[in-house]
Amino acid sequence: MGKKKRTNIGEDIEFEKKTQIIYDPDSYKQSKPVWSFDLADFDHDQWSLLNTDFIEKEIFKTLKAFEGMTWQEIDSASGGKKKGTNNHFIPFEDMIREAQNRAGDMNLLQHESLYSLRITSTIRLFGVLNNGIYHIVWYDSDHAICPSKKK
Repeated sequence: MGKKKRTNIGEDIEFEKKTQIIYDPDSYKQSKPVWSFDLADFDHDQWSLLNTDFIEKEIFKTLKAFEGMTWQEIDSASGGKKKGTNNHFIPFEDMIREAQNRAGDMNLLQHESLYSLRITSTIRLFGVLNNGIYHIVWYDSDHAICPSKKK
């Protein structure tokens, strides 16, 4: 009987433990909002309607109130005539044609939608919500970018 040749299997192989990181796309919902104006479209004519007093008393007051909430709480805030959610994502196809065209010009169509924040019954801010940072794009004084659907 011949001798068996002994080999050291795996001798040259090194094993390394790696931690797998799984990203939860909804993890931002537990964080408080952060505001950014880096995408603001100040060429949009609605911005010219704003005066300093209104900005301070309505817009900043509302944004400051949101800062005390998480995105989950902001998402679930409801009210208005139809008692739907006040703040929510709106797909570009639900917006007026002018907004869709402008979004294309601004390279915003890479996002599936914009997030609408309700300031008053008819006033909205539209922006990109990404990882808890709200990049404000448009001010809408009359709920005109995405008019409510009549039933």
